[in-house]
Amino acid sequence: MSDETRSQREAWGAVASAFDAWPGLNATEERFRELFEHAHDLILIVDPAGRILFGNQAWRQTLGYTIDEVAHLSVFDVTHRHHHAACQAWLRGTPVTDERGEVHLTFLTRDGGEVPVEGTTSTRSEGGQVVLLRGIFRNVSEEREALAAFRRSAELFQLLTTHLPVGVFQADAQGRLTYVSDRWREIAQMPHVRRPRGVWWQMVHPSDREAVLPQWESGVRHGHDVTVEFRVNTGTSAERWVRTRIAFAAAGDGGVRTAMGVTEDVTEARRAAEALRNANDELERRVRARTAQLEAANKELAQYAHVVSHDLKAPLRGVSRLAEWLARDHGDRLGKEGVEMFMLLQLRVLQMHQMIDGILAYSRIGQVREAERTVDLNDVLSQVIELLAPPPSVVLRIPATLPEVHGIREQLRQVFQNLLDNAIKFMDKPRGRVWVAAHRRADAWEFEVGDEGPGIDPRYHERIFQMFQRLEPGDDGMGSGIGLALVKRIVEARGGRLTLESSPGKGAVFRFTWPDVSLVASAT
Repeated sequence: MSDETRSQREAWGAVASAFDAWPGLNATEERFRELFEHAHDLILIVDPAGRILFGNQAWRQTLGYTIDEVAHLSVFDVTHRHHHAACQAWLRGTPVTDERGEVHLTFLTRDGGEVPVEGTTSTRSEGGQVVLLRGIFRNVSEEREALAAFRRSAELFQLLTTHLPVGVFQADAQGRLTYVSDRWREIAQMPHVRRPRGVWWQMVHPSDREAVLPQWESGVRHGHDVTVEFRVNTGTSAERWVRTRIAFAAAGDGGVRTAMGVTEDVTEARRAAEALRNANDELERRVRARTAQLEAANKELAQYAHVVSHDLKAPLRGVSRLAEWLARDHGDRLGKEGVEMFMLLQLRVLQMHQMIDGILAYSRIGQVREAERTVDLNDVLSQVIELLAPPPSVVLRIPATLPEVHGIREQLRQVFQNLLDNAIKFMDKPRGRVWVAAHRRADAWEFEVGDEGPGIDPRYHERIFQMFQRLEPGDDGMGSGIGLALVKRIVEARGGRLTLESSPGKGAVFRFTWPDVSLVASAT
């Protein structure tokens, strides 16, 4: 038998014998081992001097001592010095207890750790003298840690609810308040109520309770969060609006154990939103009125342009006819120079017609809401080339296949016709190339019309897109000065962008984008 086993049996035997005479206890060695050694509680038996006679397995394992080590210890060796006075009172038979009659000690582990315990003590006396003292303790470390954690959580909760800009309340499943923060009492217009009292919805204006309470009841019934806005019951004519969010914690039976609510004052936000709505309504009213005015003005302008063009074209047709008759009937008397003058006059009349038509087309862009359709650019380019009839000196390169796009066919024809017409008309080489290209972009097609002509000085790149601006003025009849302005207006009115890349002697490349969806379509 090992020394430890011998010491263990001697301790068991001695204490068991000593406890045979303990009132109510018949302690054979096996009975003692069963009751004391293997108990879950921490059991300690000491003599009146404080020497430890026995510490059960739970006590030894908790403090980290062996049986042999226990035999050389006193209760003061394993107890925190702050509790030595309590140990002395215990040894005298007058232990210090709390209202429940329990003794509180702190045991020290073998490695210096602390184990708080709570328990009861008893003594065995002979001839009026205490001969043995017994303590049955339970380890309350976890309880203390849990209590400390709860206190820290409570302190943190109190700190947060005190300094948050929102009000916080707790209520039970019936809505009875169990906690309110100072900010909540302020928002709820109940600063005089120092303790939670009544139900949380006493803050709700009576006129709004009919809408608020069913949502609360639904949240309680189904356990889902609730968010409600309502007026506070201020008791005055002043309106205060709040938004309250309520979350529910479930009880063990599946019902609601408690509800946590957060309330914020949204009065100023609602006033700002109302002011913004009123401002938007007023802005929309003004926009509608202004739009109606602009539409009326545009309609009047379109009618005016139509009338003016009609009134201008009528005398121009007369001048053209008169010049034709004079040249035909009196050409022999006018001579060669006179006939040339009449031909120049007819050219001027033709230019005036073109300018009038260009102005009309320019003014109608964005005014006439013609429905867009799918347009095959292969057909459009074929029509444009046939109309322009480029001379043999111009080599025209057109892709074998051009895309279909969404738009107004006539506008697309005007864009390509004006760009190609300029490229062909101003070609200054015996044989020059003019081309069209198409490139797919993210949400648009980009088209390119380029030439190998004389090019355009960068300082004129903005000017050429203005109406009636021509870089080569004269009597050559080479256009009205409206074509590029019309192209720019058509492209930009549809949400595209027109750019020019050119320099003197290096030709010109016009690029424009044609979005898949027009600005008008996206706005509606």
